[in-house]
Amino acid sequence: MFHLITGGSGSGKSEYAESEVERLAHLTESEEKYYIATMFPYGEETLQKIRRHQQMRTGKGFVTLECYTDLYRLAASDPFLGEPSKRPTVLLECMSNLLANECYMESGAQARELDPVGEIEKGMETLLRCCEHVVVVTNEVFSDIPVESKEMKSYLEYLGKINQWMAKRADQVTEVVYGIPLKREISGENGGKGMRMYIGGAYQGKLSYAKQQNPDIKWRDGASCTLEELLEAQGVYRFQEFIRKHMEIEDLAEQLIQENPRSVIVTDEIGYGLVPVEEEARNFRERTGRICTKLAAHCERVERIVCGISTRIR
Repeated sequence: MFHLITGGSGSGKSEYAESEVERLAHLTESEEKYYIATMFPYGEETLQKIRRHQQMRTGKGFVTLECYTDLYRLAASDPFLGEPSKRPTVLLECMSNLLANECYMESGAQARELDPVGEIEKGMETLLRCCEHVVVVTNEVFSDIPVESKEMKSYLEYLGKINQWMAKRADQVTEVVYGIPLKREISGENGGKGMRMYIGGAYQGKLSYAKQQNPDIKWRDGASCTLEELLEAQGVYRFQEFIRKHMEIEDLAEQLIQENPRSVIVTDEIGYGLVPVEEEARNFRERTGRICTKLAAHCERVERIVCGISTRIR
């Protein structure tokens, strides 16, 4: 079984992942449990986090394997090459650290002029073949104001691609919110005739999913379309960027509801990160939340996309 677990910082996803590994290990002939640790001890802050996780695992029977880069090399070596009847259960924590190492460490894939996403996927494929159960913890770091740094944008895009790839391969995907596990299941229903919204963090596969659910509509890019085009559009993506460009439009939600009540809207959730220092960014985040709240109340359907998987919330 492959179980992907995601969640925000301090959400309780680590505790849930460890309990899931313990449960799965009891179901196999071999109760060997391996913890693949990916956090590199850069300084005191990371050392404190590492010690905390070590304390959490105390007495649970985990064997810790450190893997900062090159997951494939670890997965293709002992202890994962034993007898098929004694394949182990593995917890990898966490994918966001492994990707950061592949992107920025001297031993990482990017420094070796390799594709970090491809290298991680290759390592995961090997791990899945060699283990009875694999549980991977990743981070929900996408629901914030869009970043300006090209380097950070690339990192988020890479992590979004990896998370979506894992979700497609996984037998189960769970998002942990304040310690509560929410099982994610693919929604199979198509949209109706009323307004529809597809929301979620950046790089979660929202637009691909929305196009799959609404194959016959024409799309406008909210980052470049005019108000007149928006009010006539069948579908609009990057709606949050339209709001950023047109902060002066006080009644945007009301205009959309009145003049384009059957539109399909794809937008980023940007209200979950740290409160921005800049007043302009704070106003943008607040306005986006207010407008989308009004639209969601009017919508026939609202779906939230996490790792490419939709959950209908209205």
